[in-house]
Amino acid sequence: HAVKKKAMEMEMKVYEGKSPFEEGKQEQVAAATRYTIGQYNILFRKDRPAELSVKHRKLKRKKSVARDNQCMRWLLAQEVEYSTRNKPILLSDIYIDDPRIPSLLDQIIARTVKNKSGTGNMEKSLTIIKQMFKNARRNKIIEDNPLEDFYWTPPKSKRAKDIPVDVLNLIIIECRKYARGEGVYRDKRWKRIG
Repeated sequence: HAVKKKAMEMEMKVYEGKSPFEEGKQEQVAAATRYTIGQYNILFRKDRPAELSVKHRKLKRKKSVARDNQCMRWLLAQEVEYSTRNKPILLSDIYIDDPRIPSLLDQIIARTVKNKSGTGNMEKSLTIIKQMFKNARRNKIIEDNPLEDFYWTPPKSKRAKDIPVDVLNLIIIECRKYARGEGVYRDKRWKRIG
């Protein structure tokens, strides 16, 4: 009867998330406060909802929130290394206090730039993950923020709609000169542009 009672006590401790053994109690408490990036992202979303724009303290548009969430899912699903059984380890599986996080992000950036796709996702998700680490530092989950001085300059966009207005104005001026056959285009007049 005593053995059955002890087994039930141990089972209740396990059910409550505690260690059934007395000597492992402190170890269990320390392990419970250590989060992976994926776990902390969920807590961060509750603490600072994506719907709220911090800059203006107003609600964001639904599409903008959906885009933020899509970008974070993309980043957290990136493979950063492989386990001993050749199973991919995702960024979301890495512990938030791991000192290799900046170098892992560098790997993801290099792969994204090389593949020439996902740079928009990369830019937006880096902004969000930097906010997440700042939040973790504020909540004393991590000692110091490894992404505090982490910066990335995205490659220039080649899409026409992303050309800055001042550059577009210069292009239009050059086209008009070409159409009129002025300056360096004196002998190359192309009447159809005119």
